[in-house]
Amino acid sequence: MPIFAAIVTQQAILFGFSAVAFGLKPRAGWWALAVCAVAWSACVLLLGVGASTLARSPAQLSAAGDIFALLTTVLAGSLVPVVLLPGWLRHLAPASPGYWALDAYRNALIASPAQLVRPLMMLGVFAAIGTGISALIGAWPRLSAIWRQGLGVGRKP
Repeated sequence: MPIFAAIVTQQAILFGFSAVAFGLKPRAGWWALAVCAVAWSACVLLLGVGASTLARSPAQLSAAGDIFALLTTVLAGSLVPVVLLPGWLRHLAPASPGYWALDAYRNALIASPAQLVRPLMMLGVFAAIGTGISALIGAWPRLSAIWRQGLGVGRKP
C-alpha cells in the first residue's frame, strides 16, 4: 500500500503543480482525473506484482520492467502519437495498458466523464490480469500437489 500511495501522490503533485503554474482545469472535473490516477496506479502496481511472481531474480524483473515500460510508453502514444505509428504498431497499441491510461487521462482533461468508462474498464482488465497471474503463481504449489494427488502421482501401489 505505501507504493500505491507514493504513485498516487506523485501524480497529485504533478497535476497540482500544473493547476497552479499553468492553470490546468480538467474538463471532466478533478474527480475524474483522480479516478484515472488511482486506476492507472493500481494497474501498474498489480501488473508489477504479477511480473514479480514470474521473475526468477531481481535483475530479471528489472530488465523485464524496463522493456515493458518502453513498450507501453511507445504503444500508448507518449513518444509519438498513435496515428503516426506504423500500421502494425497501431494495431498493437490497444494491447498496452499505457494506451488505455493515456486515453483515460486525455478524456479526463478534454472530454466528458462518460468517455472515461471504456479506458477505465480496460485498466481494470489489465489490473485483473496482474492479480490473476500473481494468484495463480502463488497458488501453484498447492494446486499442483492436489492435481498430482488426484492422478495418483507419487503413491505407492
